[in-house]
Amino acid sequence: MSGSGPLRPARPTLRCLREDLCLAVPPVTAPLDEIDHPVLTKASEQFADEDGKHERIRSVDDQVLFKVKVQRWRGAVWLDADLPWLVSAGRREDGSGDDFYAALEADGRAARARYNAEHSDGLKTATHTAHLLPAREDHVRYRAEAGVRFVRRLRAALLDLVHAATRRP
Repeated sequence: MSGSGPLRPARPTLRCLREDLCLAVPPVTAPLDEIDHPVLTKASEQFADEDGKHERIRSVDDQVLFKVKVQRWRGAVWLDADLPWLVSAGRREDGSGDDFYAALEADGRAARARYNAEHSDGLKTATHTAHLLPAREDHVRYRAEAGVRFVRRLRAALLDLVHAATRRP
C-alpha cells in the first residue's frame, strides 16, 4: 500500500456474504458496500485511508490478508488496488477450535493439502486461500453496481441543476 489517499468502501465477496455472514444477496440496485453489518462497517472505517495501520494475519502465508475486529466479529480483508474485499468473516471464540483466525488457518492448510494432492506442482506455502478471493461473479456484480452508482450521481446532478435553474429569474 503506497501513496496516500482514500480507499473505496470495503465490500464482501458474494461467498462471504452468503456463507460467513449468512445474509441474502440484495438486488444489484443495493451495492454490497452499503450493507449494514458490524464487520463490514468496521472494515470500511479501518481501510478508509490506505496509509492507516493494518495488522496482517500471519498464519496465512499465500495471500496478504488483514485482520478486522469488532465486537465478537472477526474478518479477513484482501486489498485489490484501492478496493478492500472482506473475503472471510466469523465470530471470535477464544480458546476454541472455532476461533475465527484458527479456523481460517486450518481451512487454508486443508485447501493446500487438497491442491497438492491434485497437482504435481505442489504449493510451497503453508496455506492456500485463493478460494476466498473475489471470483468472477464478484467482479461482474461490482461492474453492474457501477451502473447504479452512475445513475445515482446523474440523478443528483440533474436535481442540483433543476434546483439551481429554479432559483434564477
